[in-house]
Amino acid sequence: MTAPASGASTYALLTDGSTVEIRHAGPPDVDAVREMHTAMSPDSMYLRFFSASSHMAEREARRVCREPGPGHGALLAWLGGRLVGVASYEATDRPGVAEIAFAVPDDMHHRGVATLLLEHLVSLARRGELQALTAETLAENEAMLRVFAEAGLPVQRRSADGVVQLTFRLPGSAGEDLESYLESVARRESRADVASLRHLLRPTSVAVVGASRKPDTVGRAILHNIVSCGFQGSVYAVNPHATQTRTMEGARCVTSVSDLPEAVDLAVIAVPPTAVPQVAAECGRHGDHLGPEQRGCRPAGHLPTVRDAARRAEQLRRQRPGDRPERDVRGRPPDARRGRAGGAARRNRSRAAAAAIPAGHRRVLVRVGR
Repeated sequence: MTAPASGASTYALLTDGSTVEIRHAGPPDVDAVREMHTAMSPDSMYLRFFSASSHMAEREARRVCREPGPGHGALLAWLGGRLVGVASYEATDRPGVAEIAFAVPDDMHHRGVATLLLEHLVSLARRGELQALTAETLAENEAMLRVFAEAGLPVQRRSADGVVQLTFRLPGSAGEDLESYLESVARRESRADVASLRHLLRPTSVAVVGASRKPDTVGRAILHNIVSCGFQGSVYAVNPHATQTRTMEGARCVTSVSDLPEAVDLAVIAVPPTAVPQVAAECGRHGDHLGPEQRGCRPAGHLPTVRDAARRAEQLRRQRPGDRPERDVRGRPPDARRGRAGGAARRNRSRAAAAAIPAGHRRVLVRVGR
């Protein structure tokens, strides 16, 4: 397994299917890391540091964000431009052993952020030729203990005075079962894959961008089929001439994606080919700018434009067989793809197409037409 190369980033899925960017921490991230820790509740700060001191946020930010080097590694998870997780390791006085630590904002608990960061941190530690990782957590920190217990790593556990000390032998070291760990990673990734498709296959709101007033056009036909087939969610028609038409097929009309009253789960794009990149980018921006407190829906990760997707697909197509990406579009390391028999082979043909848009809460179906 491999973590992102220094200076690079990768996308991966949380348990609810939303997309996060994972990359190395560095000096420019000090402010973001400090602000994330400062915003954590006193209870979360105590569980993380065994103390609620107001100075811990500044101290932790500078520790995490110093330049990577021997015995030190730190990874950050970003969701739509917001820092939602920090993971790091520091060498101990025992050769080949490092201590790990995690921090996640209160409102991001139970979404798999720490689990995902742990997988990447294991990859980073193996690349740094470490043999084992250790962690100390309070016995009352059940959420973190569950993350460690379900990681798929062999663990030794000791408790004393309300503190639990855990030691994990890294997979592939000292004869530990690498395949068993990779199977655990693959199972978690499979569940995230399914969750990432929920808003595509079972949307609660749909917008047809390019729905025309003319009944014989592609956009109008799609809108008619959605409404007439009994879809129970919200349906919107996006047409620049909506100022003259309040409704279409019984659906509310708006003049642009930015005028939609909510961030829809599914946008069907039926516009001329030259307009597709602009409309796709507008859909992404609209989803990114809406949070749960604004529209009563979950926030979306970054949605690249179709032009970005085409460029990424072409890069994958031209890639030599021996040059496998460190992580694929779903955030899986090459080793994890081998964890399920035939999994990589089954998806080989579709990987370039899948790279078009990283899996996340919002999906865009592109149908080019007039």
